[in-house]
Amino acid sequence: MSLTEADVRTLLLAACAEPLAAFALGPDDVTDDFDLREHGIVDSLGFLEILADLELRLGHPVDLEGMEPADLTVVGPLVRHLAAQAAGPAPADRPVAFDLDTFGEGRR
Repeated sequence: MSLTEADVRTLLLAACAEPLAAFALGPDDVTDDFDLREHGIVDSLGFLEILADLELRLGHPVDLEGMEPADLTVVGPLVRHLAAQAAGPAPADRPVAFDLDTFGEGRR
């Protein structure tokens, strides 16, 4: 799946639509330097929920390796990273970054 940055931005903002609306914000209010966490749109759990939603929408696991931690919740850097990832190797060639089926098996 080849997606442009505009496509990925649309998917990200769709995944954030409800929390953005709670702050009376729409897609046009979100600039590239908008930090979702800093503005209270997401907390750590909310960010994971958005990543899970993006994985469903993109059709492959989201890999955040290589991103600066401070940029993880900043719209522009996140969109560029995800768009570059979508342009990369086919999903079958990508490692699964987080597997919910095996998560926690070591805790049993």
